[in-house]
Amino acid sequence: MWQPGAHAEEPAWPSTTFAETTDSHWALVAEPKRCTVASPQSGATQEGAREFLDILVQQVPICIARTQPWAGDLGPSILYRIVPRDSRHIHVGYFAYWTTERPWGDNALTHWLLPALVIDAFYSHLLFIFPGIQRLMYGAGDVEGVRIAYRLDDSNRLIPVEITADDATHREVSLSLNEAVDSQGRITLLNDVWSHQLGGRQALNESRIGAHRHCFNSESLRPLTGGVVAAFRLGSPSDPRRAGPAWRI
Repeated sequence: MWQPGAHAEEPAWPSTTFAETTDSHWALVAEPKRCTVASPQSGATQEGAREFLDILVQQVPICIARTQPWAGDLGPSILYRIVPRDSRHIHVGYFAYWTTERPWGDNALTHWLLPALVIDAFYSHLLFIFPGIQRLMYGAGDVEGVRIAYRLDDSNRLIPVEITADDATHREVSLSLNEAVDSQGRITLLNDVWSHQLGGRQALNESRIGAHRHCFNSESLRPLTGGVVAAFRLGSPSDPRRAGPAWRI
């Protein structure tokens, strides 16, 4: 347990050079089902089907746009977990990481100053120096989640059919595909609040008019592992402690 004056070493969010382990994200599926999506290269074996789905998921770019330079640096990778529904449909939970969560930016808390100071002094950092309530309650950094349902088309491409994220009050909201998916198939999520939830509206339009956007694909989309779940206290499908939408599949 953390004590005043003691600074525990922060766990590291996986980078693009993160080494794969046998601690597979497939073990994190609640009530694991047989994967029935067949790979044209590897056949219908469980291992082949799962490797095939990992490849397909890593081919779909996930972008995060932000309307303001909120506190906290976006992590070098987005982590994911896959839950097959049937031979043509899968759900994918995505976990995005920021180094810190502090209430500064172009928002009412900052404009009024005192609310932001109070939150920063106790929730983000105790007396501006030590880890705050957020660190004690949730763990290192800030982790937000998104859930995307995909359909596998005849050319073995994943087509998004539903996107769910948290809004600024941590309520799940469904995002319009027209607002989030561009003509190249990239999915853009909007962070328009200091606490980094990804349920902002009109993500594509905000990107066109100047919102900063960072995209993740291939090597920067990595499987979630049990080690990361433990280090960042993310929870589980039955007890989602952080990044709720990514667990609720």
